[in-house]
Amino acid sequence: MTDTDTTRIAIIGGGLTGLITAALLERDWATENKQKLGITIFEKSRGVGRMATRYRKPQTDSAEEWQWAMGVQSFSAKSDDFKHFIAPFIDANTLVPWQSRIAHIQSGHAEILADSSIDTPKHPCYISSPKMTSWGRAIAERLTHTEIQFKTRIAPLTDSAVNQQGKTPRTELYDEAGNSVGMFDWVICTAPNVQAAELFADTSFAAKDKISAPTMQACYTLMLGWQDKAHLPARLQDKTRQWSVLSIADGILDKIFIEHDKPEHGHLLPSVTIHADNAWSEAHVDEAQDVVRASLIKAVQDVLGWDAETAPTHIDMHRWRYAATTDNPLTPVPLMDVQKRWLVTGDWCGAGSIEACYQMAQASVTRVIQPS
Repeated sequence: MTDTDTTRIAIIGGGLTGLITAALLERDWATENKQKLGITIFEKSRGVGRMATRYRKPQTDSAEEWQWAMGVQSFSAKSDDFKHFIAPFIDANTLVPWQSRIAHIQSGHAEILADSSIDTPKHPCYISSPKMTSWGRAIAERLTHTEIQFKTRIAPLTDSAVNQQGKTPRTELYDEAGNSVGMFDWVICTAPNVQAAELFADTSFAAKDKISAPTMQACYTLMLGWQDKAHLPARLQDKTRQWSVLSIADGILDKIFIEHDKPEHGHLLPSVTIHADNAWSEAHVDEAQDVVRASLIKAVQDVLGWDAETAPTHIDMHRWRYAATTDNPLTPVPLMDVQKRWLVTGDWCGAGSIEACYQMAQASVTRVIQPS
């Protein structure tokens, strides 16, 4: 591909928004454009689809393992467009339905569990199989005009990096070491808004002030594992438990998920994921991690009621620095500088869900294909 016959698009961030943006660009580009398309996704980590990720831990001296969905546990599909997009992945069994049973309690007091009502989601829910990272990888594998550069952190942009001499502006991007990574006709940033604000801080990006408008909160994830089902606390035993998700209205916890209840997860050792309340997580985001961990373990033990014989065998914790958007979604989206052909987007611009990733990607592709 040469500069004259190819439109080159940079996507900063290989999360689900970035991957879906590339997929929709590849799908829709030829209908409106005669030029060839070349997309480069720059991802600072080693993998894609970080919003839907997992952590696994083999049991010592055993082929069996624990597995936890650290980020998004499942997602719903409400719009027809999104249902159409995920249909091939459902057909390929990469996405499988999960009819979770959700119990709602008003606080973390264990004694009210027996009085909890059980319900199911109003819209069909899906999980990625055999692990939460599978869908992101499947999207990436289907891309034909896209390359992904892992472990590449893009340096903050500058106005001087924009070449205005041709028919359209082109931006030269650099990595954090100062090396040029290419010249691009479009730059689409899909990073969390705090990181996006840093990337555009020293530019005259037309919508720069709006990037920091939504407030993002943290989330702590606690991951528990037991050596076998026989050693689970009584409230987690299959014969007495009617729920697979426990939603807690008050206190420092938000939800408890039973991983080995999920479709095609029956081979796992007993694995339980706990998400802390976002507001509590944000208030303690910079606190000593051992203190946070101890607080979460105590709160979960109050709910699940284990003793020395039924305590978890494995305990781990992860901190999501930017996990949830608290303010109203931005309108319109994406944030765009038409003169520079820069776009800023992400699930944080909308509802913060996986379907929001699709909606933000869809809006960005529309602006790129039909910029005027």
